[in-house]
Formats: sequence, C-alpha cells, structure tokens
Amino acid sequence: MPLLENFVERVPDPVRDIRQNWVIAYGLALAIIAMATLVRVATVGTLTAPFIPFFVAALAMAFLGGLGPGMFAVLLSALIGGYFLLPPSHSFVLAQQEAIRLVLYVFITSAGVAVVAGAQRRFLADLEAARLLRDVGSRCVREGNDFEGCLNAILQTATMVTGAPKGHIQLFDKKSGALVIAAQCGFEPPFLTFFAQEPSQDLACAMDLNPFDRVIIKDIRRAIVDKTALAVMLDAEVRAFHSTPLVSSSGKVMGVVSTHYAAPHRPDKRELRWMDLLARQAADYLERREIEERLRARNEELESLFRLVPVPVWIADDAECRQVRRNRAASDLLGVSESEDFSQAAAEGRAVPIWHRRDRTCLSREELPLQRAAATGQPQHENEIDVQTLDGRQLTMSGNAVPIFDSTGAVRGAIAALADITEIRRAEEKLQRLADERLVLMNELSHRVNNTLAVVQALAVQTLRGRGRDALKPFEIRLHALARAHRLLTTERWQGSSLREVVTQAMEPFTNSRLTVEGPDIRLSPKRTLGLSMALFELGTNAAKYGALSNDTGRIHIAWSIVPSKDAAAMKFTWAEEDGPAVKAPVRRGFGSQIIEKVLAVDFGGKVAINYRTDGLVVDLTAPVELGSALSAITGADAAESSAA
Repeated sequence: MPLLENFVERVPDPVRDIRQNWVIAYGLALAIIAMATLVRVATVGTLTAPFIPFFVAALAMAFLGGLGPGMFAVLLSALIGGYFLLPPSHSFVLAQQEAIRLVLYVFITSAGVAVVAGAQRRFLADLEAARLLRDVGSRCVREGNDFEGCLNAILQTATMVTGAPKGHIQLFDKKSGALVIAAQCGFEPPFLTFFAQEPSQDLACAMDLNPFDRVIIKDIRRAIVDKTALAVMLDAEVRAFHSTPLVSSSGKVMGVVSTHYAAPHRPDKRELRWMDLLARQAADYLERREIEERLRARNEELESLFRLVPVPVWIADDAECRQVRRNRAASDLLGVSESEDFSQAAAEGRAVPIWHRRDRTCLSREELPLQRAAATGQPQHENEIDVQTLDGRQLTMSGNAVPIFDSTGAVRGAIAALADITEIRRAEEKLQRLADERLVLMNELSHRVNNTLAVVQALAVQTLRGRGRDALKPFEIRLHALARAHRLLTTERWQGSSLREVVTQAMEPFTNSRLTVEGPDIRLSPKRTLGLSMALFELGTNAAKYGALSNDTGRIHIAWSIVPSKDAAAMKFTWAEEDGPAVKAPVRRGFGSQIIEKVLAVDFGGKVAINYRTDGLVVDLTAPVELGSALSAITGADAAESSAA
C-alpha cells in the first residue's frame, strides 16, 4: 500500500485531468496525429509498415484522453494515412489492396483504442480509490479523536469507490450487541428510525445470511420478504445494496459498512476489492480506537489509584529519574504541596528533603531506592531509611522500588513505595527499653531471691543444728530443687518454660541412663513450673530411696500428651516406675506425698492420682491445657511430622 500511495503522489494532475476538458483532449489528439504525420513523412521509403506512427499515436491518445479522443485520432489518422496510399497519378481512388490495408488499420486500431481506454479508465479509477484510502487513513491517524468526522470520511470514501449515492456504517453496541447506525449519508429520518438499531443481522433479515460475511443484494424486490422493511427501503429509493463486514487484522468484527443504489446493481470485482481494503482499514481504526479508550480508562483508573492510595508512592517517567511524580500521601508525608516539583531539573539550587541512613550519613540522590532501581534495572528493598522533611520532621521509612521496562526490555523509569514506620520504630525502641529494664529488674530479683534462699538455708542450719545432719539434709535438698526451678524461670525471663526442660533439670541429680522421657513440646506457666519441679524432685528422691532407682534394674518412664475432650483439651502427665522393689502403700502421708497430691493439683488446677502398684509406683496428673501450651504442642507435633516425612 505505501508503494501505491507514493505512485499516486507522483502521477501529475494534468494527466489525470485531461479527460475532464474536451478542448484539451481533442487538441492534444490533433497535436499527436500531426507529430505522427511528420514522422510518417520523414520515413517515406524506409518504413515497411506506414501506419505504425499513426497506430502508436492513436493508442497514446486513448490512454491520455480516453475513448472519444482516441477514436478521433483513429479517424484523423485514417484520412491522412489514406492520402499516403493514393497512387502517384493523384487519383482519389484507392487500389483494392490499399483499401483493405486501410480498413484493417481502422478496425485494429479502434479495437486497440477501446482496450487502452478501458484500461486507462480502470487505472485512473484505481488511482483515485488508492488516493481516497490514503487520505482517509491519514485522517484517521491524524484526527483519531474526531470519531464522527473519521466515520463520515470512511463512509464518503465507500460511496465514492462504489459510485453509490447513499450508505451507512453500523457498529456493534457493547451493551445490547445490536448493530447501531453510527454514520450515514443520503437517508431521511423514516429509514434511519426504522433501521436505527437491529440485531446482529444484515438488512435482508428474512434471508438466511451470515452477518459476518459480505452481503450483495442486486434487487431488493427479489430478496427482501419482510414487506415493512421492503416498503421503507423503496420509499428511501433503495433498490440494491452491498454490505461489507468491518473485520480487523486481529479477526474482530467491529460492524458493517453498506452502500445503497437507486437501481438494481451488482458491484464488480474492482469495487469489492477496494471495499475490502477500506473495510479492513476502518476496522483497524475502530479496534485501535477501542484499545486506546480502554487504555485511557485504565490509565485514569491507575492515576486515580495513584492519587488516592494512602501509601506514599513516587514514579519516575524516565530512566534518569529527571521527572519524578508523587501522590498525595507522599506530599503529605514530606510536608509539601502536590504542586511542588522535586524532579532533578526543579530541585537544583533549592531546598529538598534530606535522606540519610540509620547511622545519620546522608544519601545522595543516586543512592535513593527509586534511582537505584532505575539505574540497575533490579528491584530494591529498603528496610529503614530516614528523611528530614522540609517542615523539620524526622521520619523513618521502609519500602521497595522496582524498575519499569518498555516493550524492548529497556528501563524507562521506576516506581517506589515507602511506608512511614516512624511510630512502629518508636514503639519497637520503647519495647526494647522496657525489655532491657525488665531484664535488669529480673536479674536483681533473681539475685535477691538467691540471697533470700541463702538466708533461709542459714536460718535452717542454725535452727536445726542440735537435731543432727539427717534432719537438715532433706530441707537443703528441697531448697536446692526450688533454687534450680527458680534459675530455670529466670533464664526464660519468667515467661514460663518448656515441660521437657523442667523434667530434665528436676531429674538432673538422679541417674539419666534408666530414665525415658516422651511427649510434645509444651510450655508451662511459672506457677506450674515451680509446682512440677518440686513434685518431680520428691518423686525422684522417693525412687532413689525406695523405688525403681534404689536397685540396679529399675526404670522410670515419664510421658505426657494432649488429650482431646468434649469441653476442652486436657494434658495428661504420667510418672511410671517398673522393675524396682515391690511397692507397698505407706501407712502415713509424708511431706513429699502432700506436695505431689495437693500442691501439684492446686498449681495445675487438675487432679492427681497416686497408684501404689506392686510392680512400680504410677502417678497420673490430668489438668486443663493452657492456650500457649496447646499451641506449642500442636506446633511441635507438626514439626515432628514434617521431619519424619
């Protein structure tokens, strides 16, 4: 198509307009025949075919001036050529052979002129059609926003290419899916009202035609069976029409362009070919405009989102970040108005927000996340970055920046989103200060508790000195067990402790080779930690004196689990001895039994059952599960399953 357009541009207007002025056309015919005569005179005796100059002249005149001037050139050249065929005696009677030659020349040249004139007419028509398509294409590109004007130009081109006096363009309505007349020429209101909106069918709605195929109705009287539609079309002086679907290069049907004729008519192949080209050009324009409208709407949505999103956002429109835009949240954050321009060009020589690292070293413009993303083409993450705004505030920011690429993969800009985490940072710093203060207080409390335990131990020694070592030793052992439990809680900052650690530390004074421990990871509160530690110490002491640890074969099995129930989950803790000496129920309850039965039950809020089986002591503790204990148990079970898998 570009080559054809260039050729159209190079064709001189006088050559295309000769046929429009008969004086110029016939005068040119006389001039061309005169030149042919001069050539004939100059070649007398040397040219074997005397009519050759006249034949060429007649064909040239037919191409330049059309059929009329061409036939005039044939008659004029026949008269002059006949004169050259006269005998030397100056008689005006041609010999039979010469007369036949003259008749053959006229017949052959006339046929050639008719052929050349027809070719010239089609050639000029194609040139005009190409010019019209070029012009309408240029207008659609140049004035694409003038939708109505572009549609009218497309329709005018369609009527000029086909020679139709009337026509219209129908486009698909997005909501109803019906064909709606978007542009028309030559029709009155009755026709436009009747066919203003119709289903996705051609005007021959009663015929079995595909609306997405070309429709040619040579005579509507023989094709339209809907009497109402036929009457409306006849009143509008329509006897034939031709509809071409507007199919874009991507295959999308955008609508239909139709041309209407006042008499029965069938377009020739040339008209159909040019209508196909025009329809494709129009459909591509409509699809491009539809895509542009969607892009414009999407851009407006993104711009609205960019302005309204509560997160500060910066956008660089070029790879060098010379032009940087920001939304309202970013302007409010920096304490400036939205009209302020902080791009590189505007920022030179004026105050701008100061960015610096956590160590208070200033960041240059190239070190900011937005500029780094544009320069490297890689996403950038900034955990903490400080900024001093123009109104004097000190803020801490955190966020990300990513590059923006064009269709070739080159960086064309970047976008950064930074959130204000100043309050979060201050809260974290406050929590850290509180944690440090709490740790100091806990260490001081631990120190004082240890001193208190030492004082209690000294008082006990002084009080029980006269009763012997046997009376003092159990007290000291129990006191040491309490101190170990206290140290465990201090290590955990009195946030509770792991049940497994409690068991391990409580059983540390006793043998571990004959001890098995089994159960999920459960967190115990400080109260439960102290109670269980003391109970385990008493059980361990009893086992060492009288139970499974008093011989060489006895064993102790400690297990716990989370047991589901109807009301709430419960923790079941079991101490089981085996292979020790035969067990007998005690005659009286000692201090250790009281710790196990009463203190443990109170601290855990559950029930304790002591079973003096002959093959070994069994202690069962059933207590409600604390929320933190249940969560840690579930997490520990999931981790165990994952590691097993």
